[in-house]
Order: sequence, then C-alpha cells, then structure tokens
Amino acid sequence: AEQVVANAKVLADALGERIKTFLAAKPDEMLLVEADGQAKYADVAQAMSILQGVGAKRVGFVTKPTDEKK
Repeated sequence: AEQVVANAKVLADALGERIKTFLAAKPDEMLLVEADGQAKYADVAQAMSILQGVGAKRVGFVTKPTDEKK
C-alpha cells in the first residue's frame, strides 16, 4: 500500500527510510497518521509498526469531524 509522507506518496517499503531520515533531523517531532475511510486497518497497522520500528517516539492520529447530526 502507498503511504503519504509530507503530502508525498511513498510505498510502504520506503516509508521506514523516509521516516528514519526525518527523525535524524527532528527526533522529537510528533508524527501524525491520517487515514481516509477507504484505508484498510492492516495498512494503517503496518504503517504504525514501521514508525515504531524506526524509533518514532511521538505518534498521533488525525481525525476529522463528521457532518452527521446526532
């Protein structure tokens, strides 16, 4: 699956290297994970695992409010 890093699509294989390079320059930066409604849970879990594997310490999720009224 493709991942987006800084608004650029990258393949999952390249995600770890891109994030490793980023974290070398900004080790305390928070990484934000945003997935659209079409994203598969397994792909998001894989991305999170890659982030953890390259040493990301601060990871958050981006959420968007729904337009549904309750």
